[in-house]
Amino acid sequence: MSVVMITYSYATALLPIGGVIMIIMDCSNIFLSFFKAVEIYRIRIPAFTMNMIAWGYLRVLVYPKLIYDLYLQGEETAHPV
Repeated sequence: MSVVMITYSYATALLPIGGVIMIIMDCSNIFLSFFKAVEIYRIRIPAFTMNMIAWGYLRVLVYPKLIYDLYLQGEETAHPV
């Protein structure tokens, strides 16, 4: 799926947006992998909390702002065809 997204982003001249999407989605997956690997119950609750905070912050707050900023930046530098 990543190869398809990068290829499509490159073909449509939206490579910065595709790169940002991949980085933000992968950053929150680091905490998810850590949560899945933790077996000790005392650490499991804080790991889950950290995962939800990171997911919420990155995917709900940071992601839309970066995509919107990159979209506006692309419109400012776009050349008429």
